Amino acid sequence: MCRSCKKGTSRKLTPEQGEQVQKTICDKSPEQMRMDFALWTRKTFLVRDNLKVFRYKPVKEWLERNTERIEVFSLPATTRN
Repeated sequence: MCRSCKKGTSRKLTPEQGEQVQKTICDKSPEQMRMDFALWTRKTFLVRDNLKVFRYKPVKEWLERNTERIEVFSLPATTRN
């Protein structure tokens, strides 16, 4: 079952189809797929938490290179008691 599926529901795509969709989204631009319309021109909002992945240099650099496409909001650090 996929992570975003609720218990009791099933996937609509086979695992192979899901991988193909993910690969297409990651590897192709909307223009290459002849899908140049408003959906693809909107900015993405990323709510960032304290996961270590956001501290890695490649991730930081990627986010900096894509500021015109992605706006990042950071959650405040929480304290543990």
